[in-house]
Amino acid sequence: MSRLTVILMVGMGHLLGMDDHDLAPDGVLSDSDVGELIIKAWRGAGIPADFASWLGPSLISMRWAANRYEHLDHSPLGRWLESSHFNDRFSALSTLWHSSPDYSSELESAALGAPAHLSLEELSLWLHHSWPDDIVLLWFTPLEARFLGPDPERDRARKILQSAGSEMYVPLLMPGAWPTRPHGSTPAWFRDVVTIEGARTWHSSSGYVPTLFVVVETDRDERSLTAWSYAPALATRFLSSSRVELFILLDPDDDPAYLPFYFDYTEHRARQHLDVMLTIGHARIEFYRLQSDGYLQHLWNFGVPLFALDEVREHRERWLEPGPGPFADAATAGEMLQMIDLRQRAVFDSTLPSLDPRGSAAKVSAAWERQLCVLDDAAQSYAMGRPIDERVLAEAAGELRLAEATERRIIEPADEQRIHPGQALLQISVKEDTQWFSAAVVYRTPDRTLHGVPLTLEPPDDEPNLGGPGSDPLTALLKPLREIADKGISDLVISAGHGAYSLPLHDAVLRLGFRSATYCHTVRLMHRPRASSDNRTLVLGYPGTATDYIAAADAELDIIAALTQARRVASGWRNAWPRTVHIAGHGVAGDREHESGILLADSDFLSAAGILRTVDASDTDIAFLSACSSGTGRINVGRAARAIPLDVALLEKGCRTVISTSAPVSDHVALIFATTFHHALANGVSAWDSYVEARSAFAAATPRVARDVQDLLDAAYPPWRLPLPHAQAQDWVLFRYSGDR
Repeated sequence: MSRLTVILMVGMGHLLGMDDHDLAPDGVLSDSDVGELIIKAWRGAGIPADFASWLGPSLISMRWAANRYEHLDHSPLGRWLESSHFNDRFSALSTLWHSSPDYSSELESAALGAPAHLSLEELSLWLHHSWPDDIVLLWFTPLEARFLGPDPERDRARKILQSAGSEMYVPLLMPGAWPTRPHGSTPAWFRDVVTIEGARTWHSSSGYVPTLFVVVETDRDERSLTAWSYAPALATRFLSSSRVELFILLDPDDDPAYLPFYFDYTEHRARQHLDVMLTIGHARIEFYRLQSDGYLQHLWNFGVPLFALDEVREHRERWLEPGPGPFADAATAGEMLQMIDLRQRAVFDSTLPSLDPRGSAAKVSAAWERQLCVLDDAAQSYAMGRPIDERVLAEAAGELRLAEATERRIIEPADEQRIHPGQALLQISVKEDTQWFSAAVVYRTPDRTLHGVPLTLEPPDDEPNLGGPGSDPLTALLKPLREIADKGISDLVISAGHGAYSLPLHDAVLRLGFRSATYCHTVRLMHRPRASSDNRTLVLGYPGTATDYIAAADAELDIIAALTQARRVASGWRNAWPRTVHIAGHGVAGDREHESGILLADSDFLSAAGILRTVDASDTDIAFLSACSSGTGRINVGRAARAIPLDVALLEKGCRTVISTSAPVSDHVALIFATTFHHALANGVSAWDSYVEARSAFAAATPRVARDVQDLLDAAYPPWRLPLPHAQAQDWVLFRYSGDR
């Protein structure tokens, strides 16, 4: 009986957000014992559902019963209970029930006064029908009294929890899958939810532990959440006959914002999570902070009783349809496309809010403009080695988040017509929870039918480095795509997310036999019409000086200027861009928004923020960024993206196609690749075919280019004929093609 009491105490404490250490009564349990109890008894649904579904009265009952038979007040457990965090709460709960100073005599009297030969169930029914409830409660604990007669609500609660307990969500059961103390570890699966899915609120349950997750990004939200915890309440809104929204309202008297949790009864997990929460009557709440560096930090845990959700319970009970089970049919192609769109938005949610914020409400637009201005200035300071005021960066980011929280627009669903016949869209990320790839593909067959499937990617046997140029293991990883190619799909658009953004996925796809492999970070920018007939070209770059001088880049700028009949310039990118733009120079890539870009002069730095703030590329068909890591995305596993790749910024500003690099590349290789590309383009070859021709130049150990290209290279940079070092021989693979073909 003492052990069951401890199990119930640990469960209640876990639901209330208490640290595991505080749940270890002296002389009864160790910290590790508490963790095992949480896993087996609560998250693993290892105790009878009847106790969990009536937790408060069950705890009171066990204390009374334990004291009755085991003299609890004189035991180590009893002494711990009296000094624990639970005592005040139990005292408050106990006032709901009438207690008796001597249970044994009352039970004995009841038994002696009952008719003979009755079973326990018959005795219970006799007492229930023969005595008023307040008298029965003098003889029985609340839990015992609950079983004196039929109780449809008890039976329904038991059925709900038994059903929930039959499904185990492994990530939520594993040791360390929940923070045990403030500023503790963050579960890997939840980092995936925040970074890959873009969630800031989330709900889940494992066994008998319904949990709400909240992520804040500003000091103000953290303060508001702390203030809310002193008078917690969940508000409700009914969205339809099958959907309900629970939400936390912050600052109701001053610029209110709310944190929503959506439950759809037609979706199995959401329905189950809500049922468990209503049945248990408590919700564990875990609070997190998304830091400025993209890392997710656990703040603290909390628990809230759900006494005021009767309307939600009634609304849920009116929905009689059972809905799909845990192994229901897969998502439709349209649903799969919306999931991909959601993941695409999540990748750059922290840096490209709503992906098109300038069309938002005035408050969001103003905050976005200030954010870009601050980041642009920080990028210039970073490139020049000047100090950066982190406080100003944080303030600008906070203002933008607050503006979005109060004026966020409704996001329109992805347009299915963006996927053309014979084309597929692949979304791929690495999940920290599984340490492997999560992928989905939507494609339209030549008969114009849209299909969508999750993609199962198996790791190679020897698990080699998948990120190497020309990586055969990466080709083996994507081998399942051949099944799609066999259905008439020749063109693949890649949308890479966390852990996969800078991998040469395009090279692996082309090795599998696809006609084209391009990148696009959002469905809405696929298939845009080409620009006007303006044939002007901007050739802009800075090869450096002294020890930083890049002779190959200097030659490249001269050659491209000659091929395009353009004047070479060293600056002047902050304006409207012409149809074709070629930029060469020193490229750098970092984890923050202001740490990536191309050095164009001693005092000029082409950054993503600068592009988004001052460049108009709506008339630009092609931008070639010939620099190290010019298309790199430091989008790491388990970490929110904090840097916008330059190609993404240009596509957002209207450019149709961007050629960039996903890692540092050899200056020698960049010269040959860029010259071959622009030579083909100048001779009327399409952008994609020019890109393919540039790749083909490196098919042999020694680059092979057209005679005209040889003459250009010989005149400007004779060393181009030297054999490439082995470490640079595959650098041509790192040139990626983003945007439309």
